[in-house]
Amino acid sequence: MPASEGIIFVGSSPFEFGKMLMCISGLSYYQQGVWRINFTIKPSISRWHFEKTFTEANTLIRAFLSSEPHATFLDVHSSLLNPDGSVMNDIFLADNLHMNSKGYKIWQSIIQPVLLKGTPLF
Repeated sequence: MPASEGIIFVGSSPFEFGKMLMCISGLSYYQQGVWRINFTIKPSISRWHFEKTFTEANTLIRAFLSSEPHATFLDVHSSLLNPDGSVMNDIFLADNLHMNSKGYKIWQSIIQPVLLKGTPLF
């Protein structure tokens, strides 16, 4: 379940986004034996001006999920940044928001080992 930068884009603060995530977590909390994997909000060229907000929200999400049973939090955000901290420019489609196959291959390199291991990170 990737956190959606679209929710912040339409006006939610990182705190409001966190409250929404807690509601969603409450709905899935009682599904025994089911692990939920959450990803950070990904950076994008088209929404780079929200980077500080995304980083704050990612911090709140990580803190919240660290105490949630049956939840794993994966950082895909930092893997999409260049060494200088800017977002990669060759991982997006023409809209500079949605990722291309290179971007998804980066995600796969992070997500696949966790799925194959079958155990939580927290």
